[in-house]
Amino acid sequence: MDSSVEIRFNTNGTIINPNVYEELKRFETVNMCFSVDGIGKVNDYIRWGSEWKTIETNMMKWAEFVKYKSLGPTLQVMNILDYDNIVDWAKKHDFEIFDNMLYNPPYFNLQNAPDSLKSQAQNFREWIDKPADEQHQENFRKVVKTFDKLRNCDIHDYIPEVARAYGIN
Repeated sequence: MDSSVEIRFNTNGTIINPNVYEELKRFETVNMCFSVDGIGKVNDYIRWGSEWKTIETNMMKWAEFVKYKSLGPTLQVMNILDYDNIVDWAKKHDFEIFDNMLYNPPYFNLQNAPDSLKSQAQNFREWIDKPADEQHQENFRKVVKTFDKLRNCDIHDYIPEVARAYGIN
């Protein structure tokens, strides 16, 4: 085995396979990007079925030896208000940030967010300055209501600011 080979991969951080973990420790350079779309309850809603505490614990375990570690959030209407928390967490734990912008489905695209939500996302001018499509906003409300019904949860318990911006009761 050539331990000088650089290993790169993405993970959502929900599990650690102990065998893979031990194998990767043998390489000089491991580059991991964690696909994380929110901190705490924002993650738990967007990535339903995962738990932030588990992901955070796993990321910190990987960070014990990973040379280059980063977060790769996919920015969209449900996590845009949590972006500063993502950045703060990354800085606190010495992770880089590589943003991804969500294009589709369009009802999650920042361009189609309500103005009240856009006004709080000033760092993303190229997206928020474009006019929103009200039909996409209505589709967002329908999708969230479907998610909540299927999951037996309520967006208000996870991302209340987004629920208010969309007028979800």
